[in-house]
Amino acid sequence: MCIRDRYGADAGYSAIIAYQKRSEELGAAHGEGSQPVTQWREKAVESQLRFVKSYRGDKRSGAVLAKASEELFALKRYKKALEVATSVVSQKGGIDKKLHKTAYGVIAHSQYELGNYAEAESGYRNQLRYIPELDKEHGVVLERVAATAYKQGDIARQANDLNGAIEHFLRIKTIAPGSEARVAAQYDAATHMMTLKKWQAALVELQELRSKFPGHKLTSDVSQKIAYAYEQDEQWEKAAKEYMAIYSSHDNEDVRRDALFVAAELHEKAGNDTVAIDTFKRWAHAYEEPFDNRMEARYHIAYLYKKNNDMTRHLYWLRRIIDGDRDAGSRRSDRSRWLAAWANAEYGDYWAWEFKRVKLRAPLDKWMPRKSEKLKNALDRYEKAASYEIFEMSARASYSIGELYARFARELMTSPRPKGMSNLERQEYELLLEEQAIPFEDLAIEIHQNNIQFSWKGNYNEWVGKSFTAMARLSPARFDKQEIQVSYGDGIR
Repeated sequence: MCIRDRYGADAGYSAIIAYQKRSEELGAAHGEGSQPVTQWREKAVESQLRFVKSYRGDKRSGAVLAKASEELFALKRYKKALEVATSVVSQKGGIDKKLHKTAYGVIAHSQYELGNYAEAESGYRNQLRYIPELDKEHGVVLERVAATAYKQGDIARQANDLNGAIEHFLRIKTIAPGSEARVAAQYDAATHMMTLKKWQAALVELQELRSKFPGHKLTSDVSQKIAYAYEQDEQWEKAAKEYMAIYSSHDNEDVRRDALFVAAELHEKAGNDTVAIDTFKRWAHAYEEPFDNRMEARYHIAYLYKKNNDMTRHLYWLRRIIDGDRDAGSRRSDRSRWLAAWANAEYGDYWAWEFKRVKLRAPLDKWMPRKSEKLKNALDRYEKAASYEIFEMSARASYSIGELYARFARELMTSPRPKGMSNLERQEYELLLEEQAIPFEDLAIEIHQNNIQFSWKGNYNEWVGKSFTAMARLSPARFDKQEIQVSYGDGIR
């Protein structure tokens, strides 16, 4: 070996040490990120690379090359750092585990900074081969593997490849089940599953998150997501129970209020009428606002009581609806007006039912006042329903009034005749009944005709259709013709 080869390597290595010491001195004086330090670090790297190029066979060259890659990374020269670190792990001969661990770390860091996250993940996985599992550094590197997987998922998400994003995010459960990235990744995977309407898959992930990480900041709204997923999957009862749990436990009063209302709706959808009524009543008694929800709660309660044949409570809540709209002031809305009109129409139906229950018997002067009272009460409610000038309710009220008048006329004509009458008396009595009945029948015809006129203006619904059917019975010569067809414009709803 010549003198140059023998002493040149030592001299080159001493130069590297000198550059390193000078960089440390400047760092202490000016700060690590200062320009003088950066300049000397660049010189140190150049010295390191010259050493390796000149003395590749020197046993210290591997360590120098690894150190150069670290310095290049610190200088943010990521491509060059990647190149140098790759040359370290590509060297033939005996493997220095420490140098390979360092080099793979530089490769992974550089690829990460260059945005090559799959390659970065591969680099970190290679680095893990040189770190014992019980070593604290193993956990640190494992977190980095998870972070690169998360980045790949995020890129897929940005490309609108939600299935690809989900796949990457869920890999983290296996890669690093206890990592910080795992919770965020699993949460995001479940959220994207919900976007794709994969409700069952989302529920599996969300329930696991709630079970395993109950105190984590990211899982604070998991119960709400679970409730929503059950709701969208039409698992009404399970969804209702989740919303009730939110109502019972959440510390935000607005969230509790909304959860209670949704729970009531879902109990109704599930067919749990008694529970739904109790829940709607709890909401109605506890909250004054929002006004629209309060009116809706009263509507559901009234509807459910009627469905379950509790007419006394049905009528009570109908009055609450009517009073609520009347006293609403500036909060009054189209919906509250519709509900009040509906409540009056429902109240009219109740009195119509009472009217039908009272049968005319002889003598008529005993039963007519009772029958007339029920009729008056029904007419009053139907007229109030129509007064809101809402087409649907006006048509319903008109049809119902027409039917009441027609029924009254029929019941008068078919009412029992007093016993002991002669034929002449019977004829005179029936003529008197006819004189009393015809005006009611005429009123029925007039009201049904007025209802039918809605269709001439492009408005049609089931109540107008029922008036057509009624007129076919009341005035068959004009309306009971199979060839008559009624067509309506595009504006009909």
